[in-house]
Amino acid sequence: MEQIKDTNQEESKLCIKCGARVYDKYCHKCGQKTDVPRITFKSFFNDFLDKTYGLDGTFPKTVIGLTVRPGKVISEYISGIRGKYVGPVGYFFLLYAIVFIVSSLLDVDLQEIGGDQDKIQGAMGVDPAQQTDDQRLFQEQMNTIIFKYLNYFTLLWLPFFAWTIKIFYKKPSFNFLENLVFSFYVLSHPLLLNIINLFTFKFFDTKITLLNVAITLTYFTWSTIQVYRPRKVFIGIIKGLLIYLLSFIFFFIAFTIILMLGVIIYKTLINPG
Repeated sequence: MEQIKDTNQEESKLCIKCGARVYDKYCHKCGQKTDVPRITFKSFFNDFLDKTYGLDGTFPKTVIGLTVRPGKVISEYISGIRGKYVGPVGYFFLLYAIVFIVSSLLDVDLQEIGGDQDKIQGAMGVDPAQQTDDQRLFQEQMNTIIFKYLNYFTLLWLPFFAWTIKIFYKKPSFNFLENLVFSFYVLSHPLLLNIINLFTFKFFDTKITLLNVAITLTYFTWSTIQVYRPRKVFIGIIKGLLIYLLSFIFFFIAFTIILMLGVIIYKTLINPG
C-alpha cells in the first residue's frame, strides 16, 4: 500500500495556478491544464487570435452559419450552445473593425460608397429637387457624421431593434437580451457586403449600395422567419420589413429629441440670460 501511495505521489503534480494536487490533464479545482508547453510563435499568435477574436475556427463557422442558416446559429446560441460561434457582440465589433481596416488599406472613404443620395431619396419617395439649400447642407453634414461614427450609430440602433421585435413577436418567448442577440448577429452580418462594396468601388468604380440595401432587407426578413417562425411566410415578410423600418424610425425620433435637447441645454449654458 505504501508503495502504491508513493507511486501515485510521483505521478501527481501540483497545479501551477491554485496549488492543488492533480492526477489528470486538468486541475479538478480550477481547470488549469497541467502540461503547459513553452511559448512558441505559433502558440503565442494562436492564443491571441483565440482569446481576442475567436479565430480558432469559430469565426469561419459563424460566418458560414449566418450566411447559410442564420436561424440555426442564433437559436443554438440563445439555447446555450455558444462554444461553436463567435459571440454576437464580438462578431459585431470584429466585422466593423475589418470594414474600417479594409477601407483604410484601400484608401476609400466609407461615405464615398454611400451611394447616390438623390437616388436613395427618390427610392424612399423624397424629391431632392424640393429641398432647400439649408436642408441639403444639413443632410450632407448628417451623412458625414453618420458614416464617421457608423458603428456607434448602429450600436445605438440595436436596442430599438430588439424592442420592436418584442412588439411583433410574442412567441418564442425571448426576453429583451435574447432579441438583442438576434439583432447583433443579423445587423452585423451584412457588413460583409460593405467589404465587397469597398473592392468594387476601388477597382471597378462601381457602387452597389442599393443592391446592398435590398440584400440586407431580404436577409433580415429571411432570418426573422427562421428564428421567430411566423404561421405564414408572407406575414413573416411583412413583419420583418415593419420591424426594420419602425425600429429605425423609433431610433431616429429618439436621436432627434436627444439632439434637440442637447442643443437647447448648450444654448442655455452659453447664454444663461
